Amino acid sequence: KLYLPSLELYPETLLACDELIGHGVRPGPRFKELLTRLRDAQLLGDLTSREQALARVDQWLAES
Repeated sequence: KLYLPSLELYPETLLACDELIGHGVRPGPRFKELLTRLRDAQLLGDLTSREQALARVDQWLAES
């Protein structure tokens, strides 16, 4: 059985919902998708800071 510390499995999020709203993203399906993508990227180690997360959100929004 594999063991990972809970902080690795559930790290503190880089962006909270209110920060995403403050960044101009309205709650809805796209909002949820962005949060999921941010979480996935964080868990994969692709994002390690709030600034990176905001830049990635801007990139994803520009692509859509």
